[in-house]
Amino acid sequence: MTFAILTFLLLISMCVETPAPKAWAAPVPNQLHLEDRQILDQKQSVRSSHAALSSRSLERLRQAQAQKQKIGKRVADSAAHFIGTPYVWGGTGPQGFDCSGFTQYILKQNGIEVPRNSYDQYNVGQVVSVQELQPGDLVFFTTYAPGPSHLGIYVGGGKFVHALNPQKGVTTGNLDADYYKARFVGARRVVGAAL
Repeated sequence: MTFAILTFLLLISMCVETPAPKAWAAPVPNQLHLEDRQILDQKQSVRSSHAALSSRSLERLRQAQAQKQKIGKRVADSAAHFIGTPYVWGGTGPQGFDCSGFTQYILKQNGIEVPRNSYDQYNVGQVVSVQELQPGDLVFFTTYAPGPSHLGIYVGGGKFVHALNPQKGVTTGNLDADYYKARFVGARRVVGAAL
């Protein structure tokens, strides 16, 4: 009897029509074209926005660089103003400077704080090569002691201003002079640098 019931159910299931699976409806060609066009328009919009942002970013970068150069020039001019000031060991003011007291004073007058001694000043700012020097950069030399024992402020044209010694006081030096060329140890840009 079970066999008869199973056969009956099989026959009924064969007679009952099962709905055919729905075929995937392909998009209408115009609809695909419209979607492709919208995607292309969105990509173009993103490119245009990117170009506008890049242009604004470049303009801001140019403005920042111009501002740094302006401050650097002001630092160089401030340094040149003190040519002839006496050299005083440990001096940090207009009555007399040593080399690092001079650079610290000039930079502070222009809103830039640096440490007191040449060794510590050598470790602040951005490293720059001789070819990249701009007015206001610090230039370092090994003189009376190993390492960056002396420094000055680059003023352009291969020249720098520094508090040299008791005989000369604050004076101008030339990076191309054999003495300084042989003792040059590096340069730092502190104008506009995160210290």
